[in-house]
Amino acid sequence: MQVQASSQQIAPGLVEVTGLPPGKLRLGLVLSKDGESITRWHNVELAGDMDISASETGASATVSGGAKFDENLPRRSLVTLRLSSRSANEEFVMQADENGEFSLKGGSLPPGSYDLLVGQPPAAAVKTLSATGAKVTGRSLEIGEGQDVKLSVVLSRGTGRVTGFALKGGKPVDGVMVVLVPELPEHNLVLFRRDQSDSDGSFNLNGVVPGNYTVVAIENAWELDWFQPSVIKKYLAGGEAVRVQADSRLEVKVKVQQ
Repeated sequence: MQVQASSQQIAPGLVEVTGLPPGKLRLGLVLSKDGESITRWHNVELAGDMDISASETGASATVSGGAKFDENLPRRSLVTLRLSSRSANEEFVMQADENGEFSLKGGSLPPGSYDLLVGQPPAAAVKTLSATGAKVTGRSLEIGEGQDVKLSVVLSRGTGRVTGFALKGGKPVDGVMVVLVPELPEHNLVLFRRDQSDSDGSFNLNGVVPGNYTVVAIENAWELDWFQPSVIKKYLAGGEAVRVQADSRLEVKVKVQQ
């Protein structure tokens, strides 16, 4: 969210920014050099007046790369990718051209942890991701200050669907939380899917990216911090392993755990 604030130079090299609300803020310092603008970032926890030195800011990263579909399938539409920040509620959009090449406009990405998502086409998903200038695990990236990041993205066309029944003592149970947990969950948070079992114990997990997963059903778990891999880990052994392919539909029976 953009914050409406005012700033003025009160001395050489000294700028005062006023009108800021308390909370977590990100300060962008835009510098002009050789006709180009460079943005440096600083995350701020604001509780009152404070001083910030330009030396505390981190240089932004540049991101570019190429995207193609697996099995060299032709593109029916242009591809849009999104880098979703794990530490802040913001996304950075990259539009690929007709050759599949893309770059982040403005080259102004703050350092941090990001998940790579597909915006368009809606039925596409990230199958594999590799990079130079950044650490990649699964579909997540660790991007450092001032890095020149090159991404290589392979997309799959089509997502799968997992349906089934949550059972306890061989009988269907309603109101149970059903979670689809991906491999390496801590690095594939965007792949989680969740549903609640209906009165007949059935559940439906749509838009599943192709890959290997474990389906778990947990009773009285709506207050559970299920999105944390360390929390959901203890339920994996009692779940059902599935392998989802593009445009596939799987049906499984899952034992309810407590």
